[in-house]
Amino acid sequence: MLMHHAIDVTLEDKLSKEEDQEDACRDASREKYKFSREHRKLIQVMNVKSKRDFLCLEKVNGEMVNILEGLDLHTNVFNAAEQKTIVDKVCELQEKARKGELKCVFAPKGKGRSAIQFDCCFNYRTSKAGNPAGILRHETVDPLPSLFKVIIRRLVEWHVLPPTCVPD
Repeated sequence: MLMHHAIDVTLEDKLSKEEDQEDACRDASREKYKFSREHRKLIQVMNVKSKRDFLCLEKVNGEMVNILEGLDLHTNVFNAAEQKTIVDKVCELQEKARKGELKCVFAPKGKGRSAIQFDCCFNYRTSKAGNPAGILRHETVDPLPSLFKVIIRRLVEWHVLPPTCVPD
């Protein structure tokens, strides 16, 4: 538990420094009021917005069904500096995957997308070696990056994700 807190504090410190630099660039002459980390977190939690009333009716088995039922859209979960950090990390991981430095990457041919898997490797179809689809139990894979652990913990703490959706 202490490690998670240290990671969260480190990420928040890094993001806070980036925000401070952005603010200084925007208006160097204006004196900036500094909020405590707890106060900034509270403000950010209060700014999270959720939309759940999506509607798109389609016929399924002869009945009209809202195919978007259960869809939630959450905004303002991450500020601009945090979004940049997340995107930079994803780009870094994509580059490592292209270079073959990650152990479990799934990229269907011709689809223009890929999946980088951490902590366990899931085979989506029977492999050339004859392994059936499913979790590859004897495959060594990369651990989940600490940044993603911080993101997941925040999403659960702020009730964006239920605790049952946390990967173990």
